[in-house]
Amino acid sequence: MTPPAWTDDELVAAIREFAEANGLPGPAPVAAADELEAFTGYPLPPLLRRLYCEGANGGFGTFGGRPRERHRVTGGAVSLTWAGTCFSGEVSLLSVYDGYTAQASGEPPNTYPRSMLPLVTTGGIVWWCVDLSTPEGTMFGHHWWACEQHWMVPQNLTLAEWLTDWLRGNEPIPAVSPVPGCCAPLTSETGRQPARLPTTAHRAWPRGSRGSILLGILRRIAGWVAGTP
Repeated sequence: MTPPAWTDDELVAAIREFAEANGLPGPAPVAAADELEAFTGYPLPPLLRRLYCEGANGGFGTFGGRPRERHRVTGGAVSLTWAGTCFSGEVSLLSVYDGYTAQASGEPPNTYPRSMLPLVTTGGIVWWCVDLSTPEGTMFGHHWWACEQHWMVPQNLTLAEWLTDWLRGNEPIPAVSPVPGCCAPLTSETGRQPARLPTTAHRAWPRGSRGSILLGILRRIAGWVAGTP
């Protein structure tokens, strides 16, 4: 039997303690949560809002932890707003969400579910996503290379259960992968493209209140100087 999830208060306190012990950025401003909600059209699950605004501005969750010298962390929750480190290789939740949901000119309609917020990557092509349409924050697994029938899979976990599992010492990986016979691999023969790759623009700079494009360029240059790819 799976042990019950910790309470919201316990999770927020645990993330705050983890952040202090591992040098994660402090809590994000409430205005950043408001801005993300306005952009997505969905309220953040109450626990997720508290984690960011009372616990840490990113870096918690699967493969998260202390920022490396290169200011880039393989996993960990993407920062709500730019915090000086690209957790899961991304600048902010708003920019990664924008990258997945934007409609590129001349491209087929973007069918990426707008309620799905990419939260943590477990290796670049596989993501933990949280369903913003559910107050408890139902967790989904997303695989770039799966077909649209299999690219977003419910994981039978709430945000609280997922985070509790991680805080107990596990590194939960979503059960999602291309299905043989349906999700044909990308080859020159099939010509199949990934169901949904994010646009490239979202990786580059903070947007809106997180700074101008020029500031984003300067930050990216500073990252290159420090050795960030």
